[in-house]
Amino acid sequence: MKESLKSIVYKKLLEKLISCEFKPNTFVTEDMMIEVAGTSRTPVREALQRLEEDGFIRIFPKRGIYISELTTRTLREVFEIRKMSEPLIIRNYGYRIPRERAEKVFSAVRSAAENGVTEDCAGADRDIQDMLLDSCTNEYLTGLAQQMFDHSVRLRVGAGMDAYDMSSRALEYRMRFLQLIMEGNYEEAASLCSEILGETEQSILAAMTRRGGRDI
Repeated sequence: MKESLKSIVYKKLLEKLISCEFKPNTFVTEDMMIEVAGTSRTPVREALQRLEEDGFIRIFPKRGIYISELTTRTLREVFEIRKMSEPLIIRNYGYRIPRERAEKVFSAVRSAAENGVTEDCAGADRDIQDMLLDSCTNEYLTGLAQQMFDHSVRLRVGAGMDAYDMSSRALEYRMRFLQLIMEGNYEEAASLCSEILGETEQSILAAMTRRGGRDI
């Protein structure tokens, strides 16, 4: 099925927001968004409406488009939802993950751990997320989990961290998580997922604190 223009524009603008190319806590104009999207006004407005619903922007008539601020409250709320939704997906839908896919992702994470290449870490973490979301047949839960994942990447970037750079400990945790998935031990995998998310939250919080992040 051909992807709609609205969806293409949404993804293009979302990537700019996640990477903080549109600086948080600033205003931009609709014309700037149209220039970035490289398309007409109608699909951009449709995409902007969805981005506002997802919490990335706020639209103020006659003032412009406000790029949502990144605060420690945002961090807490995003990870509160991630720590509920992702373990739930693992417990309820983990059995639907093909073993060969988990093995492939495991090899990618192991390669990232051995080579220490940031791009490999980026691909490995995204592969884990895609693997989980593809297993879930609840579209509402999948949509929410994807939205929170995107917010968490934006929080990392906004805190001055590389979007996906991970310590060797973090990569080892992910390899252990994938081993549990391959073994069919979904309960333990869900518990480890919560632990991984908790550590990720704390690392972002530390980075935000160093940069004087607001706690509101």
